[in-house]
Amino acid sequence: MDDIIDVPTLIRLFFVAVPSFTLIASASSTIHDSLLIYGSRGTNQSNSAKGGNQTASGGSGSLASRVLAIVSFQVPHDWFHHFYALSLVASAFWAYQIFTGGLAFTIVAANTKPQAATMTVDQISLVWTLVAVQGTRRLYECLVFGKKSSSTMWIGHWILGIGFYFLVSMAVWVEGIPTLLETKPLPDFKLRAPSLRTFVGLPIFILASGMQYDAHEYLGSLKKYTLPMHPIFQVLICPHYFAECLIYLSLSILAAPAGDLLNRTIFSVVFFTIILHGITSKTTRAWYAQKFGEDKIKGRWNMIPFVF
Repeated sequence: MDDIIDVPTLIRLFFVAVPSFTLIASASSTIHDSLLIYGSRGTNQSNSAKGGNQTASGGSGSLASRVLAIVSFQVPHDWFHHFYALSLVASAFWAYQIFTGGLAFTIVAANTKPQAATMTVDQISLVWTLVAVQGTRRLYECLVFGKKSSSTMWIGHWILGIGFYFLVSMAVWVEGIPTLLETKPLPDFKLRAPSLRTFVGLPIFILASGMQYDAHEYLGSLKKYTLPMHPIFQVLICPHYFAECLIYLSLSILAAPAGDLLNRTIFSVVFFTIILHGITSKTTRAWYAQKFGEDKIKGRWNMIPFVF
């Protein structure tokens, strides 16, 4: 069994390695400005990159010319809604695979090492439902609150987002594979008294979801890019990012196997979210300071109250 490629470990590796590499790469101003800034904040950088491509190409082999060549592959920022559509499709796909004992689920199960503790059917059902709710809400927000714009993002962001949401659709059940192999999910599902972790995790999920919805609705109501003045934006530069971190933290609590405080696979998603959103929130702060003045955002935390 030692030679098995452990799927849960590979999923965790993705969620830890990608933000770690991004954090290191962001130390380079060339990489940060060209690859890590997108949307309205990245319009100027994108235009500069296109305009400066020929200049940079003069120094063949330079970091700048290579980065500019990579960043030239742009896709519409409106493609963000693809992530949430994929999240719903992937959740449905894995549900079908598990209930029918499909080939994809069989391969994943065969390449998962034995686990000392496992999720229950109730936990899998609850967290699966909450992820579906999250995906549905975010898709709705993108389609209803989103504005048509010429903003773009690097195609690497789009590919990364697709990979992220597909792996999240696996993370919600992958630590429950022993349970899924031993029981038939639907016949085994029963309404039982909620556990302590449910009393802790579910309110966090509901409150964080409401916070994120409120923030996105407010941002969508702005007629143009202005400094947000909603009460929650008076405390945080990016409250919607903080809410997303809380959402995944709540799922990690709810999905924790017996004897564990957190679900390790989903907690790696929390790490991913904190690092990448943290980088973006810092960039957003710099953009606000440049556009409106540092005095206008003085006293506001970037993303996490009293921490960052």
